[in-house]
Amino acid sequence: PNIENLKNLSELLLVRNKIVSLPLEFCDLQNLRVLHLAFNRINELPCRFHKLQNLMSLSLDRNCIEELPWQVFELKNLCVLSLSYNKISFIPSAIAELTNLSDLNVSKNNLISEEKVIRSYLPKCKIRL
Repeated sequence: PNIENLKNLSELLLVRNKIVSLPLEFCDLQNLRVLHLAFNRINELPCRFHKLQNLMSLSLDRNCIEELPWQVFELKNLCVLSLSYNKISFIPSAIAELTNLSDLNVSKNNLISEEKVIRSYLPKCKIRL
């Protein structure tokens, strides 16, 4: 089926599929709550990714992401964000916009951001560096 026909899909696991990019239609999955895209080759998210407003858990571990995509900061219901084993060097203050975030994993990246600064953005969040 075409991805745009999966309107009621709430959980999608696409792990180890050598995915390089996601189609724009992917952003029409308005009921998506859990998205696991670990062990792929993704380096950026579609420009309309922020439309996934019901997303609560996002895993992008072991991809090719160099910076946190701005689209993630608009996912206000996000509780779990996992980005381990990427190429991220900086955590911007915009991450504080994720007020429901309870678990952030950015371990095994090239972080130059100081731990205390990252923790000050998300004081109630479990953070793995």
